[in-house]
Formats: sequence, C-alpha cells, structure tokens
Amino acid sequence: MMQQQLDDVGQQIEQQRLELEHLRLQQARPLFTIPGIKICSEFFCCRPAENVDLFIDRFNRQCQANNYADYQKHLILPSLLREAAEVIYQNIPPAEKQAMNYDALVQLLRMRFSPTHACELKNVELQTRIQRQGEMVTEYAVSIQQLVHEAFPELDNDTRD
Repeated sequence: MMQQQLDDVGQQIEQQRLELEHLRLQQARPLFTIPGIKICSEFFCCRPAENVDLFIDRFNRQCQANNYADYQKHLILPSLLREAAEVIYQNIPPAEKQAMNYDALVQLLRMRFSPTHACELKNVELQTRIQRQGEMVTEYAVSIQQLVHEAFPELDNDTRD
C-alpha cells in the first residue's frame, strides 16, 4: 500500500517535471535575424500537447509578416526543432536535405507528427473533454475550439463556430 502511494507520488512528480520543462521550452523564444528581418518563434518538440499544424501555421504567419521567401523559411525552420522533431530532421540524409525545399520539409513534418487517425482521436478527446479544476473558462473554450478544429478539419470556420 505504502509502496503504491510512493510510486503514485513519483509519477506525479515526473509528470510535473515534464510539464515544467515543456513550459520552459515554450517560453524560450529564439530571435532570428536575416539582414533587416527578425522572427520570434517557439520550439517544436513533438510532445503530445503540441500540434504540428498549429506550429507550422504560426511560423508561416510570422514569416509572412516579415516577407520571408521559402528558402529563408527552409533555413530557419530546422533550428526550431527540438527533441523528437530534431531527431527526425537529423536522420534525413544530407543529400536529401539539400534537395528538399520548404514545402517538402513541411510535408515531412506533417506526415511524421500527424497521426493517421488524428481526427478520430481528437473527436473522442473532444467528446470526453471536461473543464479541469482551476482552469479558466477562456482556457477551456480555447481548448474546445482547438479540439473541434483538429477533429473536423474539413469544416469551414462558420460551421465550426
């Protein structure tokens, strides 16, 4: 009985440690400079709470605001990858990396980090999602909106709302 409680506490501590590490990585915002152009972005680690599509969309919006060309985005994006995402990128043969353009890199990341049955999984998660203790209503609403977007990507924004 006591050992089980100790194991449970150990698991809770490890979970909180991982959450803190994730928050630390999210708050570390690198600043990239290409003559006269700057971009701040988050790292992508490919953890369960992260969404590759949102990461790429956010990255593209920042690049668009700075008028980046695809070749510039292709140079910057790999430097924002961490942990599993970085390992996947590092395992691409050098010749293939050189031949790969930005769109191919994005496609590779999306294929690798978007589960094949993500819509079904997100639909189940949406159906079972409840407001957590201490979670603000706005945070809960944003979470629901995100799950709806991931569960039903084919719907237009008006239908989703």
